Amino acid sequence: MDLPFIERNPDVVELLLQQKHTIGLITTSNIEEFNAATFEKELKQFTESTRSAPLWATSANGEFSEELLQASHEAAINILAANTYFNSSISASTLTQGSFLFITADQNFNFHSKKHIELVKSAQIRSIEENIFNMKIKEKSMP
Repeated sequence: MDLPFIERNPDVVELLLQQKHTIGLITTSNIEEFNAATFEKELKQFTESTRSAPLWATSANGEFSEELLQASHEAAINILAANTYFNSSISASTLTQGSFLFITADQNFNFHSKKHIELVKSAQIRSIEENIFNMKIKEKSMP
């Protein structure tokens, strides 16, 4: 979750905490303006809001500089960083085993685009939740 969501939805966060869901931090800053001090500030706010540090974090654009990697290491936070970004040239044959595919899911992204549906159906894709937390996903569709 990112901090704006946590701030807007404290009741949802509380429900997730009561149900013992693992909540990760999605930083709100782009890599160009993001540094170790900003990461530590967001980490502190997250920890205060959720009463624990996240097990993992990722940046808004899926990238981390060396400085941020070092800061996350010092804070004992696992980093999820992409090595492949979704675009029109991505297909199941271009993905290698173990690829971390980053899909920008903002309000303008169409999860139901033909290209995205073809990729999800043709590739053996595991979500973050399934891969890290062993949560089982019963269908190959997107929200």
